[in-house]
Amino acid sequence: MLCAAAATDPPLRPRVEDTEGIALGVDAPSPRFSWALPVAAARGEAQVAYQLVIADAVAGASAFDSGKVASNASQFVRADSTVAFAPDSAFAWAVRWWSSAAPDVPSAWLNATFTTGVGSGTSDTPWRGAE
Repeated sequence: MLCAAAATDPPLRPRVEDTEGIALGVDAPSPRFSWALPVAAARGEAQVAYQLVIADAVAGASAFDSGKVASNASQFVRADSTVAFAPDSAFAWAVRWWSSAAPDVPSAWLNATFTTGVGSGTSDTPWRGAE
Protein backbone atom coordinates (compact mmCIF):
# COMPACT_ATOMS: atom_id res chain seq x y z
CA MET A 1 0.00 0.00 0.00
CA LEU A 2 1.37 3.42 -0.97
CA CYS A 3 1.24 6.20 1.57
CA ALA A 4 0.51 9.81 0.73
CA ALA A 5 3.58 12.03 0.53
CA ALA A 6 4.18 13.98 3.69
CA ALA A 7 4.47 17.74 3.26
CA THR A 8 8.15 17.34 4.13
CA ASP A 9 9.03 14.95 1.26
CA PRO A 10 11.45 16.82 -1.01
CA PRO A 11 11.28 16.73 -4.79
CA LEU A 12 13.34 14.05 -6.57
CA ARG A 13 15.54 13.65 -9.67
CA PRO A 14 17.13 17.11 -10.02
CA ARG A 15 17.95 18.04 -13.62
CA VAL A 16 19.65 21.01 -15.25
CA GLU A 17 18.82 21.13 -18.95
CA ASP A 18 18.52 17.40 -19.71
CA THR A 19 21.19 16.18 -17.29
CA GLU A 20 20.01 14.42 -14.14
CA GLY A 21 22.10 14.67 -10.97
CA ILE A 22 25.27 16.76 -11.11
CA ALA A 23 25.26 18.63 -14.43
CA LEU A 24 28.78 19.48 -15.60
CA GLY A 25 29.65 22.06 -18.26
CA VAL A 26 26.18 23.50 -18.85
CA ASP A 27 26.51 25.89 -21.79
CA ALA A 28 23.00 27.33 -21.82
CA PRO A 29 23.06 31.05 -20.97
CA SER A 30 19.77 30.61 -19.08
CA PRO A 31 19.70 27.00 -17.81
CA ARG A 32 16.41 25.21 -17.25
CA PHE A 33 15.77 23.33 -13.99
CA SER A 34 13.51 20.30 -13.53
CA TRP A 35 12.45 18.02 -10.68
CA ALA A 36 9.95 15.25 -10.01
CA LEU A 37 7.43 14.98 -7.23
CA PRO A 38 7.87 12.18 -4.69
CA VAL A 39 6.69 8.82 -6.00
CA ALA A 40 4.52 8.32 -2.93
CA ALA A 41 2.40 11.40 -3.74
CA ALA A 42 -1.25 10.48 -3.33
CA ARG A 43 -3.38 10.15 -6.43
CA GLY A 44 -4.79 13.56 -7.26
CA GLU A 45 -2.19 15.40 -5.18
CA ALA A 46 -0.39 18.05 -7.21
CA GLN A 47 2.25 20.71 -6.89
CA VAL A 48 0.61 24.12 -6.43
CA ALA A 49 3.79 26.17 -5.92
CA TYR A 50 7.58 25.94 -5.89
CA GLN A 51 10.61 27.93 -4.80
CA LEU A 52 13.89 27.81 -6.73
CA VAL A 53 17.11 29.15 -5.18
CA ILE A 54 20.49 29.34 -6.94
CA ALA A 55 23.80 30.38 -5.34
CA ASP A 56 27.47 30.53 -6.24
CA ALA A 57 28.80 27.25 -4.83
CA VAL A 58 32.19 28.74 -3.89
CA ALA A 59 31.31 32.19 -2.54
CA GLY A 60 27.86 31.20 -1.31
CA ALA A 61 26.44 34.41 -2.74
CA SER A 62 22.82 34.14 -3.79
CA ALA A 63 22.32 34.45 -7.54
CA PHE A 64 18.55 33.95 -7.61
CA ASP A 65 15.61 33.28 -5.30
CA SER A 66 12.22 32.94 -6.96
CA GLY A 67 10.33 33.16 -3.70
CA LYS A 68 7.13 31.11 -3.59
CA VAL A 69 5.77 30.86 -7.14
CA ALA A 70 2.16 29.73 -7.56
CA SER A 71 2.65 27.22 -10.38
CA ASN A 72 2.50 23.51 -11.10
CA ALA A 73 5.60 23.80 -13.34
CA SER A 74 8.37 21.36 -12.49
CA GLN A 75 9.96 20.85 -15.92
CA PHE A 76 12.34 23.27 -17.65
CA VAL A 77 11.83 26.12 -15.17
CA ARG A 78 14.14 29.07 -15.83
CA ALA A 79 15.60 31.53 -13.36
CA ASP A 80 14.94 35.21 -13.95
CA SER A 81 16.45 36.34 -17.28
CA THR A 82 18.60 38.93 -15.48
CA VAL A 83 20.65 36.21 -13.76
CA ALA A 84 24.12 35.94 -15.31
CA PHE A 85 25.84 32.58 -14.89
CA ALA A 86 29.61 33.13 -15.08
CA PRO A 87 31.48 30.67 -17.30
CA ASP A 88 33.51 27.87 -15.72
CA SER A 89 31.78 28.30 -12.36
CA ALA A 90 30.06 26.04 -9.83
CA PHE A 91 26.54 26.70 -8.61
CA ALA A 92 24.35 25.14 -5.96
CA TRP A 93 20.62 25.06 -6.47
CA ALA A 94 17.69 24.01 -4.36
CA VAL A 95 13.99 23.60 -4.92
CA ARG A 96 11.01 22.85 -2.71
CA TRP A 97 7.33 22.43 -3.48
CA TRP A 98 3.92 22.99 -1.95
CA SER A 99 1.29 20.28 -2.28
CA SER A 100 -2.39 20.69 -3.04
CA ALA A 101 -2.96 18.58 0.09
CA ALA A 102 -1.05 21.08 2.29
CA PRO A 103 -0.75 24.36 0.33
CA ASP A 104 0.64 26.30 3.31
CA VAL A 105 3.40 23.83 4.19
CA PRO A 106 6.54 23.62 2.01
CA SER A 107 8.42 20.40 1.46
CA ALA A 108 11.99 19.82 2.52
CA TRP A 109 14.59 21.17 0.09
CA LEU A 110 16.11 19.16 -2.76
CA ASN A 111 19.76 20.29 -3.09
CA ALA A 112 21.87 19.83 -6.22
CA THR A 113 24.82 21.39 -8.06
CA PHE A 114 25.87 22.23 -11.58
CA THR A 115 28.83 23.84 -13.32
CA THR A 116 28.81 26.12 -16.31
CA GLY A 117 30.93 25.43 -19.36
CA VAL A 118 34.01 27.38 -20.31
CA GLY A 119 32.04 29.27 -22.94
CA SER A 120 28.77 29.09 -21.01
CA GLY A 121 26.90 30.27 -24.10
CA THR A 122 27.99 33.87 -23.48
CA SER A 123 30.64 34.21 -26.16
CA ASP A 124 30.15 34.97 -29.86
CA THR A 125 33.55 33.47 -30.61
CA PRO A 126 33.16 30.12 -32.40
CA TRP A 127 35.08 27.09 -31.20
CA ARG A 128 38.06 26.58 -33.50
CA GLY A 129 39.25 23.18 -32.33
CA ALA A 130 42.85 22.04 -32.22
CA GLU A 131 45.16 23.96 -34.50
